[in-house]
Amino acid sequence: MKKLLSTLLAFLMTVSVFTVVFTANMTVYAENADAAETGEEQTGEEQTGEEQTDDENGRDDMSIDILKVVYKTPEDKLKDMKLRIENDNYQLYVRAAYGEIALKDKRTGQVLFSNPYDIGSTKGSADTKAELMSQIILQFTTGSKTTVYNSYTEAALREQIVVKNIKNGVRVEYTLGKSQTRWLVPQMITDERFHEMILDPMHENVAQLPESQQTFIMGKFEQGFYSPKNINDPTITKSQRDQMLSQWPILKKYPYIWVLGTDTKDREFNMLEGFIKMYAPDYSYEELDYDHDITEFEVAAASQPLFRMAIEYTLDNDGITQTLAANSISFDENVYTLDYLQVNPWFGCGNSTNTGFTFIPDGSGTLTRFEDITKPLNITANVYGPDYAYYTTDPAHRQTMRMPVYGVVENYYSRTVKAVTVDLPEEEWYQDNYGYWIKTKTEMRSTIVSDNRGYFAILTEGDALAQISTVNGGGSTHIYSTVQ
Repeated sequence: MKKLLSTLLAFLMTVSVFTVVFTANMTVYAENADAAETGEEQTGEEQTGEEQTDDENGRDDMSIDILKVVYKTPEDKLKDMKLRIENDNYQLYVRAAYGEIALKDKRTGQVLFSNPYDIGSTKGSADTKAELMSQIILQFTTGSKTTVYNSYTEAALREQIVVKNIKNGVRVEYTLGKSQTRWLVPQMITDERFHEMILDPMHENVAQLPESQQTFIMGKFEQGFYSPKNINDPTITKSQRDQMLSQWPILKKYPYIWVLGTDTKDREFNMLEGFIKMYAPDYSYEELDYDHDITEFEVAAASQPLFRMAIEYTLDNDGITQTLAANSISFDENVYTLDYLQVNPWFGCGNSTNTGFTFIPDGSGTLTRFEDITKPLNITANVYGPDYAYYTTDPAHRQTMRMPVYGVVENYYSRTVKAVTVDLPEEEWYQDNYGYWIKTKTEMRSTIVSDNRGYFAILTEGDALAQISTVNGGGSTHIYSTVQ
């Protein structure tokens, strides 16, 4: 099953926004079919076909806590994204640092986002919001341990997303997991070297910091993650000395060493490395290798869970095509099994505080209306039914999903406030301080406009291996409804 997933798992989704269009091999319907269908041949996209890398890749965006930024309207969010490509009907915006995309219909002005644009104004835990901000969610197994990765935590926050221009679109490349397997942190070092290369320089360089910060930083090295091992310590017993020599034979050559705790976690390695780079800047990887060589310390070459893949977005005059090809997925198949993969699970999701519905092809088709949801509701099934080569028969009655299609529609409301000049009744006219007659006044008036947005999607490849789920938020988890 692992081989099957890794070689056949391909995803292609075609989305059309708020139009009725006809193509050679499919008919795509969506809400708000206001745009006129001309039937004329359209011009090409306004972008070169050469593949180019976004050199900046939105790194400045990482200074912003995207989970807390409040955007009142989709247009406000678009101002923080970059227009990468457009054609006669659509514009594709990208926020490279987070892998986000937005599709704007130039004829109606309506926008679909890969992730909720208003996440900063909603409730929910940090873990929930991290999932909502992800374009990729995957589960893998190693041994008996199952782990879930999302692209926000494992790629965006690690600055491991690269966006490239391709013909008629963009390619977003993800590396999920810790790509760095070597830390600039000695795990065993002699006392002399520890003071000379790390402790003494750090004491000197932190001296300008407040005392509380000095204590915190130095404490991580002198009383925290490192333990001193000194066989000449007069306070230890002979049995303790013998035990130390048995565990660290290098003490026969270097009687005083410091050892990093074996339970030190990645985030703690990251913190220690940051302190060393900042306050002991002369300590290098060459010095690290030297310290490990003389103490005869061997770093275990453990395999790190690392997954690489890419989503390609291409525009045509019918909408957007999203592709995650099997040959873009790479990981260590000898160690890890890829259990499942979700691509853009929150694309075009609706806010359940509005009205609307999700559509899945369960039986003759199932609509789940937002207003009917009072608590989280998920419905999942395999496209075309279960494959009995891998699953036993489920005696429970269940409708089969006969077609690889789905969608989301949201009825939303927007409020605008603008200043309006109105005439005053004649009896209310008055003169200002300069003798001018004032015959009008300015009033602030609000207008509430209702509209629809949504999409209809067709799986055109990989559908025989796919599952379709309607995920409807409710309660305290999150407020979004989507199809994954």
